Amino acid sequence: MAIAAEIQNRSFDPWAVIGRAEFAERQVRFRQAMLAAGFRAALVASRGGGAPDMSADVLWLANHYVPGPYVGDEAGLGRARQHAFLVFGEARTIAVADVESLRTDLLVADRLDLNVDVPAAVGAALREQGTGSGRVLLVGASYMTAAAYLSLRRELPQVEFVVDDGFVKRLRMLKSPAELALLRAASQLGDRAIEAVVDAVVEGATEADAVALGAAEIYRGGGAPYDIVCGSGSDAHLYTRHRLPSADSVRRFVKGDLFHVDVYGSLGGYFFDLARSRCVGDTPDKQQRQLLETPIAIVEAICAAVRPGAVAEDLAEIGRSTEVEVSPFDSRLSERASFPAYGHGLGVSWEGPYIAPGDKSQLQAGMCLAIECRIGREGHGGAMFEQVGAVTENGFDQFTHARARWW
Repeated sequence: MAIAAEIQNRSFDPWAVIGRAEFAERQVRFRQAMLAAGFRAALVASRGGGAPDMSADVLWLANHYVPGPYVGDEAGLGRARQHAFLVFGEARTIAVADVESLRTDLLVADRLDLNVDVPAAVGAALREQGTGSGRVLLVGASYMTAAAYLSLRRELPQVEFVVDDGFVKRLRMLKSPAELALLRAASQLGDRAIEAVVDAVVEGATEADAVALGAAEIYRGGGAPYDIVCGSGSDAHLYTRHRLPSADSVRRFVKGDLFHVDVYGSLGGYFFDLARSRCVGDTPDKQQRQLLETPIAIVEAICAAVRPGAVAEDLAEIGRSTEVEVSPFDSRLSERASFPAYGHGLGVSWEGPYIAPGDKSQLQAGMCLAIECRIGREGHGGAMFEQVGAVTENGFDQFTHARARWW
């Protein structure tokens, strides 16, 4: 709570909340897990350039994110630009990056190597530690470009890369007290941002008008918006339009439009992620009211069942059965077709456990969850609702407290 108060007063650097000792301890845990799995070396990859979920593992381990727009190898300005790697040997951690404008006061590593040819620098670091051949754990292949991976293969032809992109995620699932404090503060910033957006959903305004207010609130609070995704009017049954930005700057709201928004971004690298809905004019008809209330009922039912030992897929079944009971439409028309989950873990990115069929993860105190639901039908509209909180011995400690209803 002290961190949240400092954020309100804008009196601290959110990137300095988690001390260097915690990052060093994370690297010790990673190295122990690496050695226990039979590896003498590992590469942890990330990619920056505006996608914070592509940098999560390196950020979590070493407090580092690569800024700047992505530049492909074909430009002839280097290889694997906007990528960063941590090279783990049996005793040392070497960070490799392509830009010199990084916060070296925040980066936690035994050494930093800067090179616009990132794969060449990674190869040199591995060979220096005597692991330029044999089996090497590779974490983050999902976040590398194909060009970066192929360059690594050419640079290290004697290495057998063993890919396990969940290796660090498994270490990240349980949050430290400092992480939970920063996640709570991030959610409070998200609360202010989403209320700014939804408060502006009035007759005559546009989606872009509303979204701009939310983005301004995030930046003023020291955060970074990832996106503010919305749908309204004739498109309200959709999650959003597939364009950039999704917010419409032309069409103006009219009374009776349904609107929903998903606001997500980060503070000090830790995510906020919440969704709300509104009917323009705040006088929904009976069916619109049922649409607006359905996601709230589903999310609240799942949140009430969160406790240590609960199984993720069982929580998903609570969501499904509640949806069948209260939804005005066939539940197959909800978001389950495109995102078959009622939520997910939250930290420096979206992560497990997933509140979805087949995920048998047992919840543990110290996990942070985002519980969500969207439902809609073409010609009738749609609505969303999402809450974030921590798993505690007493249940769900809710971090998000933005207004739930405008009707």
